[in-house]
Amino acid sequence: MKEKDQELDKDGSNKGPGHLELTSFDITVEILTRLPVKSLMKFQYVSKTWCSIIRSKNFINSLVSTPSPLFLISLMTNEKAEKYLFLLTSLQEKDEESTSLVANLDMTLASNNANNFSVRCASVNGFISLSPNGRFVVCNPSTKQVILLPKFETAGTKWGPVYKFLGYDPINDQYKALCKKMFSYPDEDQGHMVLTLGGDKTHTWRQIEGAPQNYLPRSEGICINGFVYYRAWTPDSSRLLVCFDVRLEKLSIIKLKISCWDDSTSALINYKGELAHVVIGGCFLDFWVLIDAKEHKWSNKFHQIYRVWWDSIPVDVPITIHGTNNVGEIIISPKFLLCNLGDFPIIYYDIEKKKVTKVQLKGIACDEDFRRRYGPCLVNISPEHCCNFNLI
Repeated sequence: MKEKDQELDKDGSNKGPGHLELTSFDITVEILTRLPVKSLMKFQYVSKTWCSIIRSKNFINSLVSTPSPLFLISLMTNEKAEKYLFLLTSLQEKDEESTSLVANLDMTLASNNANNFSVRCASVNGFISLSPNGRFVVCNPSTKQVILLPKFETAGTKWGPVYKFLGYDPINDQYKALCKKMFSYPDEDQGHMVLTLGGDKTHTWRQIEGAPQNYLPRSEGICINGFVYYRAWTPDSSRLLVCFDVRLEKLSIIKLKISCWDDSTSALINYKGELAHVVIGGCFLDFWVLIDAKEHKWSNKFHQIYRVWWDSIPVDVPITIHGTNNVGEIIISPKFLLCNLGDFPIIYYDIEKKKVTKVQLKGIACDEDFRRRYGPCLVNISPEHCCNFNLI
């Protein structure tokens, strides 16, 4: 009988060319952690094993705990009939040769209501909150998950217009939505409602104790280390800062040192893990960092800056402060993506070195057909975005 050719290893085992050694479980996990979220969304259907790995809590936490520094860039169209919100992501690293950032389109949302999406789409651990058609919506651009929260109603009483904020409690790994009732007159009862996402699939609103005094929110919220901050006015026009403890669900008031602000040239930002308030007026930059919330203590730095440094932004073009990048540079850009602006510039200002760096945003932002069809677009950059594979 003719013997079949066989390939023998040194140890005498039969491992011919048709035999494939299986990759170990640990190596499979390591490979998957290096893939982008878009690929993981597809690869979860390869096998039950891969699906169980990708959907496991430990795997998801590993992706979130070691995020690549990303920008989430939102472009909101200004059409009167139907509006669109384009969500793009870009790595924060600057290309030394071309000094540019390339933003890729991740998601597109539409609304047929003039009072649609939030003015700023701040990323909260990878999630954002929106207000299409007046509803409270939470969205994950990485997974494309969109959660429509129920209408605001307590004890059978429907609420009218509300201010909406999204917060994240890192201790209990919980996302919470906060709503603040608009008041019609100074003595009207303060109404606040909160809803926990994820664990409670019924998504039930519950009323919480209000702030120590009446106020009207005047900015979008920013979430830092389990606290949501937003600026506000009192009925007597006093300016203050509201702090919401996401875990304890308590509100407190912080006094502001700044005498005035303009919504387009000032912002609450995360500066190296601390809350900061930045105001740009003319050729000056006022920079305040919150040192002690209980004692209302702030530190201040005052800078003289020259618009000639920003020669890529015309003086008559309104600007927006977006926050800081991963090395603490303040991010400034034109407020709108205009049809005739040319390349869209992003300015980085190093508060310590007093140094200005400029880059150009590439991709959709420099596509002439896109600008002609959808421009001008309101531009906002959320510099603390991360790819989050969690479903809530």
